[in-house]
Amino acid sequence: MLQGFRVFDADAHGSINPRMWEHLPEQYRARRPRPVTIHDGDGLGNFNAGWLIEGSLEPHALGPGAQQANTPRNVLAEFGATTEREHCSIGSMTLNDPQARLRDMDRMGLDAQMLFPSTLYAHMTADPGFEAALFRAYNRYLGAQCQQAPKRLYVVRPPALA
Repeated sequence: MLQGFRVFDADAHGSINPRMWEHLPEQYRARRPRPVTIHDGDGLGNFNAGWLIEGSLEPHALGPGAQQANTPRNVLAEFGATTEREHCSIGSMTLNDPQARLRDMDRMGLDAQMLFPSTLYAHMTADPGFEAALFRAYNRYLGAQCQQAPKRLYVVRPPALA
């Protein structure tokens, strides 16, 4: 609460992490996004890691469709993520630890969050069946994690198709 008003973060996110893909259907498990490091990362700054998806690196920091967000360096200690953070822990960013997210929200004065996927999740593969499986796995993971605090954490769900 801030001056008697509830504060609702209407654009929060859950960062990609390996736990999201644990429940992919068997036919897609070997194709799941995998964290990788570019060992010749000259000129890439902090963006020398990404998720290998169907032979492409996402996110990529240079070229068409570039974006510099949601890399393994943000969420995996073995890729350089800082485990001790002042405002947002790895468990909070990934929603692996919903209680950590709630503690972080309390520190920031947030009463509730609406969680959206980022543009990183769009067009990860040319295979529509695989992409749908990735979307379902991501949505189910976030939905399950948000159920641990249903009055504070909300995940965006598409409307039911008629």
